[in-house]
Amino acid sequence: MILETLTTELKNYYDTEFRSGIHVSDLTLCPRKAILRKLHPTPTTMKELNFYTSGKAIHAAIQTLAQKQSKFEIEKKVEFGDIQGHIDLYHSENNIPVECKSTRVKTVEKPKGFHMDQLKAYMAMSNSTKGIILYQCLMNFDDKPFVEFEIETTSAENKKTLDNLLAKAKLYAQNLENKTPFMMEGVLNNSEMNWLCKDCVYKDQCQEYESREV
Repeated sequence: MILETLTTELKNYYDTEFRSGIHVSDLTLCPRKAILRKLHPTPTTMKELNFYTSGKAIHAAIQTLAQKQSKFEIEKKVEFGDIQGHIDLYHSENNIPVECKSTRVKTVEKPKGFHMDQLKAYMAMSNSTKGIILYQCLMNFDDKPFVEFEIETTSAENKKTLDNLLAKAKLYAQNLENKTPFMMEGVLNNSEMNWLCKDCVYKDQCQEYESREV
């Protein structure tokens, strides 16, 4: 009974969250899936519920501690054109966005590319040339199961990031309006990101489309 309630409410949350506007995550993860999810929403799974609750709990704990200092804002909303996003932690005094990630590994040698893309989008949208990715390594039981990466950009790089986001958002909006999700890029052939495809409900459709294209 409880699990049915939780999965139903998570689906309602996703339907509301993902149907309103264009989010940074729509453009930096799998844009094709983001469109498919809006056009053809499906029931949430127990695995999705697990990722959501564990990730949300970790974020909430970090944010609760950080916001005790007034220099930090949590879930700071940023917008650029039709694109919107929420920064996990924002150091308002130094204009530094911080993204908090949890990962089921012992350590992280370097930031994941799509995490970098997300952070750089937030940096560009907040006109910041410095950002931080904080990883919590859930399989690390040593004294310091955290890894922190400082990322720096230039104003020119931020402008390029914004230009790319706007171009991708325009294409995204067109394919959503035209109901042509497969004209939007997916991650099936992206070796760094196709782990998203493993349990994706739209995987068979993507594979069929990609094989037809080949």
